[in-house]
Amino acid sequence: MNGPAHFQKAEEILADLEQRSYSGETEISLVLQALTHTTLAHAAAAALGTSPVEGRAWAEAAGTKLSD
Repeated sequence: MNGPAHFQKAEEILADLEQRSYSGETEISLVLQALTHTTLAHAAAAALGTSPVEGRAWAEAAGTKLSD
């Protein structure tokens, strides 16, 4: 899983948490999963440059579009 995929996974987990009701332990587990994916996304963003391919992947993950 690359950085943008971790970013998207964290967003999916958080969106799911907003839409559903979970028990305390399950909710905590999901929040921790989202935080882990967010941390990995941040690490990937810091470790990688901003090549055109990486820039497009990050733009897609963030829901924006880069012009050609």
